[in-house]
Amino acid sequence: MRIAFISYEAPPDTLIGGIGTYVGQAAKTLAARGHDVEVFTASPETSGQLSNGYLTHRLKCSLAFEDRLEFPKLAGAAFAERHAEKPFEVLEGPEFLAEAAVAKKLVPDIPLVVKLHTSMTLLRQINGPPMTPLRKIKRRIKGVLQPMLQLKRWQEFDFAVLERPHLLEADVISAPCCGIADITAQMWRLNRGQMVEVPYPFVPSQRLLDIPIETKTDTVGFIGRLEQRKGVVDLARAIPMILKRFPEADFIFAGKSIESPVSGMGMREYLEQMLEPVKDRVRFLGQIEPQRMDEVFRQMDVTVLPSLWENFPNACLEAMAAGRGVVGSSAGGMAQQLDEGKAGLLVPPKTPEAIAEAACTLLANPVLRQELGRKARARVLSEYNADRVGQLMEQSYEQAICQRKAGGRQWQIA
Repeated sequence: MRIAFISYEAPPDTLIGGIGTYVGQAAKTLAARGHDVEVFTASPETSGQLSNGYLTHRLKCSLAFEDRLEFPKLAGAAFAERHAEKPFEVLEGPEFLAEAAVAKKLVPDIPLVVKLHTSMTLLRQINGPPMTPLRKIKRRIKGVLQPMLQLKRWQEFDFAVLERPHLLEADVISAPCCGIADITAQMWRLNRGQMVEVPYPFVPSQRLLDIPIETKTDTVGFIGRLEQRKGVVDLARAIPMILKRFPEADFIFAGKSIESPVSGMGMREYLEQMLEPVKDRVRFLGQIEPQRMDEVFRQMDVTVLPSLWENFPNACLEAMAAGRGVVGSSAGGMAQQLDEGKAGLLVPPKTPEAIAEAACTLLANPVLRQELGRKARARVLSEYNADRVGQLMEQSYEQAICQRKAGGRQWQIA
């Protein structure tokens, strides 16, 4: 098949988070299976093509969020031009910011797969204040006025006016886990039964798989962006509780610092202030290069990922491949990744006491921790390998092609 991906995030220049990691793994997986794959992505530095098993079209676009909102126009034009030269059979893009919407408008007959990664609309609901009826009305009015007045205040924009219509254009909506499918269907009144489930492919590095499961570092670690959605504030609140039972325990935070609950203050500074009384037990490592992740996991016995919500986090898959004892959030895809608690311990979001209890359980019981680590590593290799997920991806694309030939998907409104 001739397959195109449109995604602002993709290797090598915009490998920012989970979307970029997914696109790189997916394109590589499909190319290895004999498909002709091309990726249309952004680059803050340059433009042009790059070939590394598949063809990447880099479109110059800065990392500023306002400029990212212009990326769909750049990608749509580039896709339409390339499609005219050498037609694609199917197109995939994220629901996040409806990045393939312009391409679909320019090439309306292209079979479209929309991949659920966590929409901006959902992120706003998780990170922002409660959405009252009055706030909904104000946001929709501003969403209509913004393009008319050419305002740059994207913070006030109602992204649902972009993201929901794009989902309704899809021939297939592909969800990596049940959690994101359920919440998306509920949020936008879509028929959950019409969605398909296709996990992200995950090929762990041999360096992760070579980490011994039988470690004893007495260290609890967090991997990921330091932001409120990732539950780092709840983990910080749990640390003093853990230290009461394990006073010699150490703690690691590895990841880029984002905004904190205090305006103008980064999350690392916010956490450092919270943890000032126990600062000698806590280290902040900053953002870690992907090829060095094994060095971080070797330093910890327990990985805690207490997100308020997660779709299908790469950090959890990496921790599982590393054979760590994982404490994961029950909100979202981690529950499915950890086999509903059979390959790691699950805790509800916003529960520092539960986080502390789970971490202490694994620190106190290395036999249980190592057993969970072995199950986690085996699950990554059996459930999320490129061969299994590659077949599921192919099936979703074939379904989209058949659906488009039949006139396109008519999404039932629940």
